Amino acid sequence: MAAGAVQSSMASFTALTAQWPDLALREIERLSDPAAIADWLNRIAAVDWSRLHSPLTALRDRQVHPLDGGLMAAAALRRLGYRPTILALNSEQLTWTAAMYCGNNHGGWVACHPVPQLQFSRVPTRSLRSLVAKLQACAAIPDAAPGQRVCDLSRFDAHDWMTDDGGAELALEAVLARLAPEGETTGER
Repeated sequence: MAAGAVQSSMASFTALTAQWPDLALREIERLSDPAAIADWLNRIAAVDWSRLHSPLTALRDRQVHPLDGGLMAAAALRRLGYRPTILALNSEQLTWTAAMYCGNNHGGWVACHPVPQLQFSRVPTRSLRSLVAKLQACAAIPDAAPGQRVCDLSRFDAHDWMTDDGGAELALEAVLARLAPEGETTGER
């Protein structure tokens, strides 16, 4: 990852989290690499699907589920200098999101998922497309236009997706809409 891109991403993170309480900032600073993020997410995984959590709410409540876990991972990866890129996936039993990261000849994903091999991966790659294909293969999801459903969450910065639950829900709805076949909408989660 280029030094300028890392500085830009970290500056965006700092600006977007200026109003976060010190406790939340200290908690996210402990997440020092993608593996630590995945471990933390899956230690606080919850079965409560009644409420969507923004990354700030997830840090405060120490609770995520497979849908908003990808948002939390994307925010934590953004602090490390990666673009906040997320992918929605729909396997037989679960709809979930994974934060994708690429840089320095490697990439991977971080997710809140009950299956350990889908929680975290780090592989040699330069291509987001090949990373998406690998995740789909690991999740036994048929190849459906790899890369087509990836979303850069920075386009939702104006909606404050990292701090506001409503902004997070708006971002997640847009990500989930990429799962729906042409002409359909995603009304349920």
